[in-house]
Amino acid sequence: MLGIEPETNDPLKMMSKVHPEDLHRFGLGRSKLLDLDKNLYIAHKGAALLSTDIRMLKPNGEYAKHLFQCYMFYSPIPHEAVYYIQVNTNIEEYVMHNDAFHYYVGDDISLFRFPDDELLNMGHHLTHREIEIIKMISQGYSSKEIAEKLFISIHTVNTHRRNILCKTHKVHLSDVIFDLMEQGLL
Repeated sequence: MLGIEPETNDPLKMMSKVHPEDLHRFGLGRSKLLDLDKNLYIAHKGAALLSTDIRMLKPNGEYAKHLFQCYMFYSPIPHEAVYYIQVNTNIEEYVMHNDAFHYYVGDDISLFRFPDDELLNMGHHLTHREIEIIKMISQGYSSKEIAEKLFISIHTVNTHRRNILCKTHKVHLSDVIFDLMEQGLL
């Protein structure tokens, strides 16, 4: 990476700076990058983009939102490989939907650009709590069990379930779970 000496580029050190609520998504994103890399290499063509915001620890002990954009492309030149460009941008000054995060995986390379409000507010707008509930549903927990584990009412859990379906334009939560697994979020 530009500006970083190879001996100081330690992935574990970087992961230690990620906000605890974003750490799971950060790890899943790294796994999704490896999957995209593999698919591009097998196809011997194409490009892909993974873009998400992650809260990172600043030297003063506070967290700042950063946009991680990871652009990958296959090329036989100079050596047959999948090449990777990662750009991290501080996005504290942008207003995003309340408690939601930006996440994009796909081949629309026009989204590999300097962040703006349109880019940062595209895609689904599931909150961290909604993602947490979807994870629990995918693990087989009932609404009652989720309510007990999260110390919220069953009515609140069911409201979250309805909001998730509304935001994702899906009829069944199994479709939401499948989509999030495909995107690398579960």
